[in-house]
Amino acid sequence: MLYYIKLYREWVLPRMIAKGIIPQNTRLTPFNPLPESIANPDDLVRPWNTLNADEKKLFSKLAEVNAGFSEYTDAQVGHIIDYLEQTGQLENTIVIYAADNGASGEGTPNGSVNENKFFTGWKAAALHAPLTAKGHFDKDEWQLYHVEVDCSESKDLAKENPEKLKELIKAWFDEAEKNNVLPLDDRTALELITVERPTGEPPRDRYLYYPNTSPFPEGVAADVRNRSYKILADVTITDANCSGVIFAHGSRFGGHSLFIKDRKLHYVYNFLGIMPEQEFVSGPLKPCKYTFGMEFIREKAGDHHESIGTMKLYVNDKVVAQGPMRTQAGKFTLSGDGLCVGYDSGDAVSHQYKSPGTFKGGTIRFVGVTVEKVAYLDLEQEAKAAFARE
Repeated sequence: MLYYIKLYREWVLPRMIAKGIIPQNTRLTPFNPLPESIANPDDLVRPWNTLNADEKKLFSKLAEVNAGFSEYTDAQVGHIIDYLEQTGQLENTIVIYAADNGASGEGTPNGSVNENKFFTGWKAAALHAPLTAKGHFDKDEWQLYHVEVDCSESKDLAKENPEKLKELIKAWFDEAEKNNVLPLDDRTALELITVERPTGEPPRDRYLYYPNTSPFPEGVAADVRNRSYKILADVTITDANCSGVIFAHGSRFGGHSLFIKDRKLHYVYNFLGIMPEQEFVSGPLKPCKYTFGMEFIREKAGDHHESIGTMKLYVNDKVVAQGPMRTQAGKFTLSGDGLCVGYDSGDAVSHQYKSPGTFKGGTIRFVGVTVEKVAYLDLEQEAKAAFARE
C-alpha cells in the first residue's frame, strides 16, 4: 500500500499542476515530516520494501478496501450530481468533496497530530507528537508556511519571518483561551487512562452485584487493574442445558467474563481484543447449587505495565483449571459497556457468545468481586454460608 501511495504522489502532483489546481512551484514533502527528536517511531510511514510478507498482504487488502469504498462513494455522489443536473440546480450549487480523518494520527502508522493556526494565507504549526512523552507544549518548535504560494508546506519560513510566526502563535493561544482549550495536557496515553479520577463513592475492597440491574459504569465498578483479585458467584443450575453470562465487564476491545456454555463454566480474559482469548474451562456441570469463582494472583509487571500472574478457576472449593494470565493496565472502556450480572451489555467480551448472552436455566443469587488479601477458600466458605441461610 505504501509503495502505491509513493507512486501515486509522484504521479498525481504533475497532473494537478497541469490542471491548474495547485501552483507550478508546488513540491512534494517528505513522507515523515516530523524530526526524529519529536516523532513517535511507531507513527512513521515505512517504505514498501521494508515490510514483511504479512504486512504487505494486509496493506494491499487495506488499499483494495479503500479503493472499493472510494469507487462506491464516487458512484453515489454521481447520483446526487445527476439529480442536481436533472432538476436544474447544478449551476447554482457549490460541491465540496472531502474526507474525514484522512491524516488521523491515531490511525498509526500514518502520521501525528500538530497544532496549527491559519491566518490570511499563512499557517503556523507546532512540532508536537501527542501522547508520546517527547513533546512539551511550552518548549515546542513552531514552523511557518506561506500556504498562499506554498500549498504543500514545503518551505519553513519561521526563521525568515519571526514576527509573523509570533503573531500566529499569539492568535492560536488567544483562540485556545476563548474556547477553553487551556491548560494543555502533555501526559501520555497510559497516564491518561490509568489516573485515578474522583468518583461518587470511595473505593473499597469488596463489591456485591445482583442480576439484571443496569450496567455499572467503570468509574464506580470494582477496580481490578494492576492487582490481584477474585470473583465469586452463587449460582443454582436447574436445567442441564443452563447457559449464559454470569458476570461480564468490558467489550470485545478488552474485558473479562464468567459464563456457562456447553454445560461448562468458562472464564475469559480478553486482553485488549488480542486473540487468542485467555480462556479457562471447567468440566461438565449438573443441576445443583454452586459457588463459581476465579482468582488472579499478580506476580509482576510486564514490559508494557500489564499485570502478569496465575489464574485459577473454581467450582465450589475445587480448582478446575489454572494457568498463566495477563491483565491490562488501562480501563476496559472509555464509555459504555459497564459491569453486568446475568447478561453482557454492548459488545460481547468473548467471541464465544453473542450479546446480551442472557443467563437462563438457573438463578444467580449474587456476584462478588474483591481485591482483598483474604484467601479464596475463606471467601468461598462465606459464600457457602450465605447459601445455607436462604
